[in-house]
Amino acid sequence: MVRRLVESCGLLCGISSGSILTGALRLVENGARGTVAMIFPDRGEKYLSTALYQQPVEVLKRIIREAKENAVAA
Repeated sequence: MVRRLVESCGLLCGISSGSILTGALRLVENGARGTVAMIFPDRGEKYLSTALYQQPVEVLKRIIREAKENAVAA
């Protein structure tokens, strides 16, 4: 789930944040009504050297590069 946050949202989060997202998605799948709010309690910097972020690091580099290109174009 942590990789999904990086790839789809560009959020560099840790394992706890992935668990929070998983729980929130399960609430919605089980018919929770109203607004489901999440607070991601950690960042992913300490995981960058692990297998968890091996592929997402390349995704992050692409996101950063595209953001810089868009900022220059604007």
